[in-house]
Order: sequence, then structure tokens, then C-alpha cells
Amino acid sequence: MSIQERKEREKQEMRSLILSAAIKLFVDKGFSSVTIRNIASKIDYSPGTIYLYFKDKDDIFFELHNQGFSEFYKRQLSIQDIKDPRERLKTHGMTYVKFAFENPELYDLMFISRIPAKMIERLKHW
Repeated sequence: MSIQERKEREKQEMRSLILSAAIKLFVDKGFSSVTIRNIASKIDYSPGTIYLYFKDKDDIFFELHNQGFSEFYKRQLSIQDIKDPRERLKTHGMTYVKFAFENPELYDLMFISRIPAKMIERLKHW
């Protein structure tokens, strides 16, 4: 493994660590109560480290939101080949419910919280 590959892997691992800590805090304390300092403390790093990977708290939330919808989309795509419309609709519904039970934290961030709307408006796309 080259130095560049190792650095990229470490960067992705740190992003994952930050996102994992952030989602737990967002669900436990609520988005508005969580600070970058809280997230940094949870992973035993300085707040400055978080800013090397994410612009701000909204950016972290938006990334979690996108990851959730990406995973949900993959699951929905896997059932597109069902020919019977009723069966496909029923399976889509079951996939939705199964996703919610398997990923309650992501589900809350994706479908309950309105926070990502700010970022979507700022970026002008989603």
C-alpha cells in the first residue's frame, strides 16, 4: 500500500468516526444541542480536527442524510424488477419499514428532522 493510499484510507476512517459519533449525539441530544466540541470530545480529538473534514455541523448532518438516502435508494433499486405493480408496491413498503427498523437513527435524520433543508437550499441541489 502506498503512502497516498494509506492517507486516503485514514482520512475515510476519520470521517466515519466523526459521522458515527455525530449521529449518536444528534439522536440523543437533538441537533440544536450538539456542538462541534461535543463531537470532538466524543472521539477524543480537538474541535479543529473536525473542521479538517467538515465545514460545520450542518455539513456533518447533510452527509449523514445523504448516506441514509443512498442506502435507502440501493434497497429500493433492488426490487425494481418485480413485474406485478401491486407486489412491487407492497415490497417497496416493506423495504421502507425494514429500513426504518434496521436504521432507526438514520431514519429519524432522514424523515423526521427538517435540518437538511438549510443545506439543500444553500447548495441548490440534493
